Parts: sequence; C-alpha cells; structure tokens
Amino acid sequence: GCTPPPSTYSPARAAMTVFESPALLACDPGDCANLKDAMRTWMFGIKNLAAALREQAPDYLKQIEADSLAFLGLPDEETGTQKEFYPHGAANNRQVFTVLSRVISQMPQQPAIVNPMDVSLPRAMRGLLCTAGGDC
Repeated sequence: GCTPPPSTYSPARAAMTVFESPALLACDPGDCANLKDAMRTWMFGIKNLAAALREQAPDYLKQIEADSLAFLGLPDEETGTQKEFYPHGAANNRQVFTVLSRVISQMPQQPAIVNPMDVSLPRAMRGLLCTAGGDC
C-alpha cells in the first residue's frame, strides 16, 4: 500500500515532549479524568529520559520511576488516594525533568518537529496521555 513507514524519534525528543506536554501539565494539580493515564505518560518520559542519559542517569531518576510504578499499583477504585498522591509524584517528576532538561536539550532531538496527527507515534509523542491499552 501507500502507507508511509512509521515515524521514529529519539529518546531525548520523547523525554522533552513529555516534559513540555500541556495535557500532562494540566494534570499536575491532580485534576485529571484519569490520573493513572497521566502517570503512564510520565513513565514513558522517564523511560526515555533514562535511555537518553544511559549510564549518566542519576539515582534520583530511578527513584521517580519506582515512585511512579508504586502509584500505578494503586487500586483503580481508590481515586481519593490517587488525587492525594499524584500532585506530589508529578512535582517530583517535574523537578527531576527540569534539572535534567538542561542536559537533554543539548542532545539530538529527532524529529525536530512532531506531527500530532502522526498515528504511528505513541500517544505521548502526539501530546496525548498514555492509556492502559499500552499505546506508549
């Protein structure tokens, strides 16, 4: 057929795209339709940030990954607990990304511009939150 090949992206671009995501930023206070989707989006960013930094990844990056995984382990029906813990986790994640964005922004960012309509890219690369369906 005439389908273009799937788009590729660098881990540095993925990390910066998550960090700069308006949809994710809007969730920071804990006022999202699905806070687990927001945390899944953070996990996509954390994994790509670690991949971009490789052996230079600091221990506190592993800590926010562990904290994010713990949040994702909360029962779905415990939305009150999620609303209580999410803002703290998001703030910690954002703080780590803020510090490391200085390093990441110096790395190659492929593609330079992401087309939000490119469905071959993970949702987080298109400015959307990741879902439980494994789309990130």
